[in-house]
Amino acid sequence: MEFCQVKLEGHAHSMTIYVTGLLADLAATRTELAVSRLREGTQVVRVDLRGVEIIDPTAFVRVARSLSRWRDEQRGRVMIQFPERSVRESRPPVSLPVRTKLCLHAPTRVDIFEAVPERVALRCSP
Repeated sequence: MEFCQVKLEGHAHSMTIYVTGLLADLAATRTELAVSRLREGTQVVRVDLRGVEIIDPTAFVRVARSLSRWRDEQRGRVMIQFPERSVRESRPPVSLPVRTKLCLHAPTRVDIFEAVPERVALRCSP
């Protein structure tokens, strides 16, 4: 069972590397190998990660460094197409009480539920 696939598509002056599945050590190694074997005359390398489900940060750094080395050596261009961000269930916004007045003096009437440490600015009573 393969957890990733790395495929190469070539044109006259550009190459596309497609990565699908899990971007981990195996995919990073295969991508580094593909980058090291790009043919002479390649000016643009596009890496398509839209099919990647999980990205291991260490493996991605390896891929990015190999692309950066190729770009610097060949004076080429590199484009990386990332997968869409995962959609998380949003939570309703939390409303916090708004303090309208701040003062450095203790209020004249202190309630036991409004005890505030001495070093914090205290809320003035109306």
